[in-house]
Amino acid sequence: MAALAEWERILTSEPHPTVLQLLVEDSERGQRLRQSSPFVGILPRGERDAIFALFETL
Repeated sequence: MAALAEWERILTSEPHPTVLQLLVEDSERGQRLRQSSPFVGILPRGERDAIFALFETL
């Protein structure tokens, strides 16, 4: 699981702003990391839906 090892390195060595940037980065790396995100399931479905709804209005 190379992607999880990469996420572990990122989460333990990068500052929070860098991690946040990776989560929204429009690049091959950003897309690849999002596809193997360790954050899946961290939010309850209702919270996740509310966040998506908020960003749809922007």
